[in-house]
Amino acid sequence: MRALHALSLVLAALWSARATAAATPAKDTLAAARDAYNDGRYDDASRLFLLSVQAAPTDAPLYRDLARARSWTSDTVGAVVAFRLYLSMAPSADDRAKVEAELRLVQRKAAEDPPPGPPVVAAATLKAARAHVTEGETPDAIAMLEHALAQGYIGPDLAPARAELVAGLSRDAARAFEAWGRPDQTCDPARLNALVSAARLALDKATTGLDTPSVRQVAAVAQGLVAVREGRDAAAINLLAEHAGSSPDARLALAIALYRVGRADEAAQSLSVLDAADPRVATLRALAERAAGRPMASHAARALGIDPPVTP
Repeated sequence: MRALHALSLVLAALWSARATAAATPAKDTLAAARDAYNDGRYDDASRLFLLSVQAAPTDAPLYRDLARARSWTSDTVGAVVAFRLYLSMAPSADDRAKVEAELRLVQRKAAEDPPPGPPVVAAATLKAARAHVTEGETPDAIAMLEHALAQGYIGPDLAPARAELVAGLSRDAARAFEAWGRPDQTCDPARLNALVSAARLALDKATTGLDTPSVRQVAAVAQGLVAVREGRDAAAINLLAEHAGSSPDARLALAIALYRVGRADEAAQSLSVLDAADPRVATLRALAERAAGRPMASHAARALGIDPPVTP
């Protein structure tokens, strides 16, 4: 179905646009981390650098900053983990010899020698989150991602894990919106309501880093479609007018809501960019154009069984 493909393209583009912005931690957090480190408040610096690393998991120097802050705290094992990740991510770094010396020093202070890579327990939790995405269990995946971050997960694999989860939401959205556009399924609210819950969970859990334009669009469009089905047309218009984009089903839903509140001319305009061969589009456009006092397009007239206008 064209709606499925079109929406997937829209959401993929939105995720790509967000990816560059998401690669930079919040400036306030990073600045506060550096201030805390320079002031000798190493516990605060460690906590803030951890948030910065989790926000930008592919930014290698942040791991070095986190490791140095941790080396002044009781979390020397965490410092070893962060130093090793930095060295693995920046094998040709100019300061490699210096960092290796710092690593050896903190290893002597550490209570144990952790294995290479991300923290083991948190890494297992992140792996479980990715498995839930693969199995189509998006809400569980969001919860597991949040848990992995709370356990102190750090590592570059966090970036593709987030991308997979957003892609999972996009996949769920495409399927739910396709089902909404099928007359035999529009009365079943389960799929849309589950999508609304998953998208809102992603947005409400700020620490997961999933508050992206694509997830906000999924949440808004899903809530808009639910509102149309429930007859809450004003709410549907508010949700869909900004976020419908090029999704045919979202634009059709917006047109339905506009038509029902008496904004027939706007409904017809919304429908004018959709597939004229779709009988739902053609019929509603004909009704909207008639209600707006506008001449009906030929295909719209035929949808109502009316002879098309004769061109002199």
